[in-house]
Amino acid sequence: AFRGPKAKPWFLSYKRISPEELEWAHRQVLRQVMNVVRTREKAIFINYCRDLAYRRFSQGFSVHELADALQTVNDVVLKVILQDPKAQGMEQALQDHITMTINLGIDQIQDVYEELSGASYTPPV
Repeated sequence: AFRGPKAKPWFLSYKRISPEELEWAHRQVLRQVMNVVRTREKAIFINYCRDLAYRRFSQGFSVHELADALQTVNDVVLKVILQDPKAQGMEQALQDHITMTINLGIDQIQDVYEELSGASYTPPV
């Protein structure tokens, strides 16, 4: 989703980092989401996303690239979970516990980028 032939063309910064670093980053995101689902404490993910935004900003990632990367993680996680027959009928719970959490994280990323750049975020058309 980030480096392969189906990767979005604006994931340029993700193509610059090593495969090991990308794997580490994905593992961290997934662990944070799992912690939120298990504990129902969304502040864990919100704080993680703020820290991630500061780091990625300093590395030259665009806010659009980072926000869309989290949205892509959400899409992949849901796709994988929903392949399990036991997950059928859990769409609303997945929306509430995963998608809403990731959306809160994206909001935090946008806030940090606004803070650091002095410009408000405008989604691409």
